[in-house]
Amino acid sequence: MNSSSTQQSLPVPRKQLVSKNQMDEIIAQLGEQIADRYSQQRLVMVPVLTGALRFTSELIAHLETIALEIEPVMVQSYVGTQSTEAKLNTLRLQSSQVAGSHVLIVDDIYDTGQTLWKLTEYLHTLKPASVSHAVLLQKTGRQDPRYRLTPEFIGVNIPDEFVVGMGLDYRGFYRNLSSISVLEDEERAFVDQLLA
Repeated sequence: MNSSSTQQSLPVPRKQLVSKNQMDEIIAQLGEQIADRYSQQRLVMVPVLTGALRFTSELIAHLETIALEIEPVMVQSYVGTQSTEAKLNTLRLQSSQVAGSHVLIVDDIYDTGQTLWKLTEYLHTLKPASVSHAVLLQKTGRQDPRYRLTPEFIGVNIPDEFVVGMGLDYRGFYRNLSSISVLEDEERAFVDQLLA
């Protein structure tokens, strides 16, 4: 089955947690908080791809008043629904960009904390002035105590369920949804069957 027919056949998630209108308000509020925090400073934003792509593109629309550079990094920390060992690809990130600068890591979801922790540890080796974190979602009760980190900017807390939309995917699909929805077991099984 080709990708276009698969895309057309995907089930629409039934259980919505955060609507598009709510997302718009949440991101606008985050943008205001970040703009206030860095109003007089140069900021290097480090989006975690691919999940934070949608969130970042909407967030920067609210950051027109600050001196902003954007340098994305690739991190893979999920296979299907399982959180795995985070693998960083930071080849584009140069120490000359980070040294002495304020850095803001942007991610779609704060789950176990492994991704943000590992990326923060790496960035500190590049001697930034500071490292902060902005996440669209924080999954309640999933944080691993080994990763002692609390994001400074959090959009919304959600229950411990598998969610898609606003950049979050299941097997590469659903990133384009403008809301956050739970993808139930039977819906994931349907996708699995389509891709088999």
